Amino acid sequence: MKGYLYAFLVPPSDGRTERKRTIKPLPEPEKQTLLEMYRNHSESRMRERAHMVLLSNQGYNINEICSIVYRTENTVTAWLNAYENKGFLGLYDQPITGRPPRLNQEQLYQIATWLDNSPRKERYQQSNWTLKLIRHHLWMKFKIHFSLSHLWDIVHTLGFTVIRPRHRTIVPTKEQILQALGKISHHLERAMSGEIRFFYFDETVATILFFRHSAERGWSTLCCCWARRGTRPDIPMPDDHGRLYVFSAADPLRGKVHYHIAPSPGKEYVLEFLKQMRKRYPTDRLVFLLDNSKPHKAYIVKQFVEEECIPDSAELRMVILS
Repeated sequence: MKGYLYAFLVPPSDGRTERKRTIKPLPEPEKQTLLEMYRNHSESRMRERAHMVLLSNQGYNINEICSIVYRTENTVTAWLNAYENKGFLGLYDQPITGRPPRLNQEQLYQIATWLDNSPRKERYQQSNWTLKLIRHHLWMKFKIHFSLSHLWDIVHTLGFTVIRPRHRTIVPTKEQILQALGKISHHLERAMSGEIRFFYFDETVATILFFRHSAERGWSTLCCCWARRGTRPDIPMPDDHGRLYVFSAADPLRGKVHYHIAPSPGKEYVLEFLKQMRKRYPTDRLVFLLDNSKPHKAYIVKQFVEEECIPDSAELRMVILS
């Protein structure tokens, strides 16, 4: 035993020449810092390197230190030289650069932007990003291919995780309500003067025994989706459920209600109901007040309305509330 460090020496048995290599004497504060590192550092390799320096400071040669820490001469010499050249910083591992990243910061920001929005904004027919869809989109945009496991790490590094979203019922703002009331008042005055026939146009479910697939109107019913950690996205949900739908047109002045039953609220059934109303009122000017759902704004619906807008005879108009 030698000094204040307990070390059991194993004398070399192969006849090697002992290398006299010791570091310069250490000041007491520096020695205390090395002792603290040797006793309490969280990483074993750092404790071992501090041990090498302390042993060398006590007068142990290279071969003796190798026998104590079970390292090669080159390893011990390298860490002693590093300590003499750089001090404590020489005992720490240098950063490993590795292969350059395949995605730059601008591309990573673009991926985060995609995940913050719906895939429908990128013209995909689904409401949630999956790893396979992200991989396909990366290939289409940047011609870069990743494995799903690597892509999972990238998404998590950007601060996203898979969570269950919060579904909420759509509630219009005060400004939207005032705007709608203005449109309704205008057309009610025209209807009271006999200029037009005014109808409230809407569709509702005829049963609540089954849940309707909400993607028919563009709303998502997601169980889980990608979102930034610490956030929970809101998924807008209409408050209607079921399998059968009743299209209705209510005349607020005369109290008449016209209806049409359909299996879904799709655009083709909106068109059928408009044709039914035109057949019922072939010569009147008709104005329908509708909400902003996708079937109401479909191309075939707009085309039919434009064909029926003949100023000198019967007219059919649709007022969309946003």
